[in-house]
Amino acid sequence: MDTAFSNWTAEHPLLSRVLLPFVYHQVVFWGWAALLLVLDRFQAPAFLYKYKLQPKVILTRAQIRHCVVFVLLNQFLILLPWNVAFNSFWDRSASIETKPISRELIDLVGCIVVEEIAFFYSHFLLHTKWFYARIHKIHHRYKAPIGIAAEYAHPVEFLLGNVIPVFLGPTLFGADLRTTLLWFAVAVT
Repeated sequence: MDTAFSNWTAEHPLLSRVLLPFVYHQVVFWGWAALLLVLDRFQAPAFLYKYKLQPKVILTRAQIRHCVVFVLLNQFLILLPWNVAFNSFWDRSASIETKPISRELIDLVGCIVVEEIAFFYSHFLLHTKWFYARIHKIHHRYKAPIGIAAEYAHPVEFLLGNVIPVFLGPTLFGADLRTTLLWFAVAVT
């Protein structure tokens, strides 16, 4: 499997490094978002719904539709072009070959630490008076937390606070594609 995956990534660099991570992100993000939306709309199963932070606040279909369209615009107009631009850098920095599981675990933990630090400081910056009023306030439009709203943000915030912190770890650690995809699944959930 490792050899076949490595061969495939070597033969199809654009597909494996641009489209695969993007499609993978979409499947993981929208899969979880749909599951959480079903939980929200039907208020079931009760054993999970009891953990909803604001159970009495229910968004309208128009609010959900607006959020979905806004998030999709960010994903297609910010994330996908970022993947294309990032690919040229990744060609020089990340191995196509898969690494031993111990190294993948080190890379994964490193990605978590790097993302947490980068997200904290970008979020801290976004809560300064100037950035909050012009950029971050958009993210706080939805008072009731729904899964889709995790990526509901001004395009600048989406890039600085969501995209770059997630990509920074694999870049700094030279993570292989398999580890990077695993990291994306962890980061998006």
